[in-house]
Amino acid sequence: MYLKPVRLSLLIILCLCTTAGQMHAAGPSQKSQHDLLKYELNRLAGEETLQQLSNSNRGKEFFSVLGNDEAWLTDLLDSGPVKEPQRVLSFLHQVWLDDNTVQQHPVNRSMATACALALGMNSRLEEDWMWKRYVYFRDSWKDGLLNQCYGDLATWERRYLARGPQYSSYSTAEAMTYLRDQICLPRAAYTGACWRAPYRGHNCFGDSVQGPRYYLPFRGLFSCDPEMAIEVGGVCGALSNLGTAAAIANGIPATSMGEPGHCAYAVQTQPGKWQPAYSLSWKRGMHTSLYRGTWPALTLDQACFEKLELVQKAGHLMRLSHWYEDQGNFAEASKTIQNATQLHPLHYGLWQDRAELGIRHKVDFSWWTAYHKDVLEYLAVSHEEPAWALLTSYAYKTMKPDMTDSRYATLFFTYMKAFDDFGNGRWNIEGAWNWMLGQIRNKNLQRKFERRLASEVITRPGIGAALLAWEKQRCGDDEQAWVDFQNWLVKRLAREEDNVDSIIRNLGRTAMPAAAKRGDRASYQAIGKLCSRLYKPKPTDGVKPFAGELLTEGGYLNISGIGERYDSPEQHWGILNMHGGALHTNSTETPWIEVRLGNFGRLNGLVIQNRAGGYQWRAGGARVLVSTDGDKWKQIAVLEGAKTFYRIDLTDSKPLAGWLRIERDGHCMHFARILAYGKRVN
Repeated sequence: MYLKPVRLSLLIILCLCTTAGQMHAAGPSQKSQHDLLKYELNRLAGEETLQQLSNSNRGKEFFSVLGNDEAWLTDLLDSGPVKEPQRVLSFLHQVWLDDNTVQQHPVNRSMATACALALGMNSRLEEDWMWKRYVYFRDSWKDGLLNQCYGDLATWERRYLARGPQYSSYSTAEAMTYLRDQICLPRAAYTGACWRAPYRGHNCFGDSVQGPRYYLPFRGLFSCDPEMAIEVGGVCGALSNLGTAAAIANGIPATSMGEPGHCAYAVQTQPGKWQPAYSLSWKRGMHTSLYRGTWPALTLDQACFEKLELVQKAGHLMRLSHWYEDQGNFAEASKTIQNATQLHPLHYGLWQDRAELGIRHKVDFSWWTAYHKDVLEYLAVSHEEPAWALLTSYAYKTMKPDMTDSRYATLFFTYMKAFDDFGNGRWNIEGAWNWMLGQIRNKNLQRKFERRLASEVITRPGIGAALLAWEKQRCGDDEQAWVDFQNWLVKRLAREEDNVDSIIRNLGRTAMPAAAKRGDRASYQAIGKLCSRLYKPKPTDGVKPFAGELLTEGGYLNISGIGERYDSPEQHWGILNMHGGALHTNSTETPWIEVRLGNFGRLNGLVIQNRAGGYQWRAGGARVLVSTDGDKWKQIAVLEGAKTFYRIDLTDSKPLAGWLRIERDGHCMHFARILAYGKRVN
């Protein structure tokens, strides 16, 4: 099917306008959900779009069918933003013409609607590509070839299937057919589907994956790009798009993601739960999204749209607000959209709609103050990152002419007090703090706000750790400034009920493991250095380094049984450098220690220092493994006997590593240093 621009006759325009005219004449209490849905369709399409679509084949009949089908209108208007209505309606019209079953089968109607909405979000996607996509899902579902979850998905979830991964060539109808038939897994297992392609930096001819010749010799030899990736190999981009496309091909929502210097993906592994896959960082950017492409925004959208009844009730209020505005009744329009945001505050689109109403009517400072108050009260308490995006995109930007330094400081501090810690994942809160300081022009007030901010959040495990890292970055090479901050912090913490050492130790026992778990090296390092004042450096006698850099320095570690009876998480930082420290795993079936190196590198050797005393035998038999991704491991050595120091010479093999793992069966392990030496690589 080749989709061409279509036109509606003036009769259709008159039909739609008649509906709107009837609603204008009726009172607010007489407006049904269905009436407002038809009104909203007319409002979104607009007269110009309707005129552009005036001469379509059976256009009047299509709009009559769509306008009289309340379930279809609800799917279309309450499944996330409707962008480019002309493309959306043109595609739906063409599907309706070419597939006379689409309206009779709710699953197919939902998928067609999702395809249309996805088409409106991305001008690079072609109508014919999307039509083949719709047919693929329609026929695969009919033949029983998709994961059973497909039939239960809502239209907003199917938008992820419709869009596909970042690389559209990995998700053509031919590619999806190949992936559907080759990779059939339980729903949760698609987080590992990327590993069907081997991780290879060079092809069999020696061409680097970073250059244009890596896949060039193989073009045309395979049925599709995913098959080529599986046979030839690839690195982060190929693997993440393969994993995403494999899940989507089986009817499971997924999206590829961008991370600094890396690509990853996420899969909806069960209803309501998205799981990162092949991910190295919390700094994720979604390649498919409804409103914003951040990880906290994805979790917000999931929390919002899984409450479909609330979405529809709040959507009804939003449409009623639009009707009031069209009647020139701004007061009722404002009140109604405010009620909508309070009814379902997890709906980001409602907050946008409310803000845009204020912008159109050039409301005063008090209106924005009320908006600010509601965002904090109803949204920021559990979803602080989307709340911050709303405030900076709309409230603070529009309030700027009336803002003073003291007003900025007050509003910013009120925002920081609205939530206790990271709600739905680590995000770039440091960027928010930098923005705050940038708005306060008075340097003295700026410094006071910075210290007040630190006082407010330092004892929160997640945000406190981020603040320490942020302050360290702000100090840069000015070591005295960092010392001054630490001295201020110690005095500040000393005012707490407990003594300062216990508070710093608590930061080390809670915030450091949390930072390691989310891959936040900067926070881990800042807290670790602060905690190092709590324990003395260990003697370096017996430490015989290998050639090269100390690659573990600047990294972080996780262990099994962290923080249990004999473990000291606040001393973990010193284990990866010459300061020395202490760790103690639990005694599960296979205790383990995982170290994320400060830098990727070719290893020349390892120095592992055992704990002193009569239990050094516990390290004997431990296996040492390396990995480039923290997922797939290769054994490189075994610790032999009971020793204080284990020196592992790797100068012959020089394995490439970004992670180390030490594991053994049956007994706990305890070490004072784990040092890796070698040459860093990109």
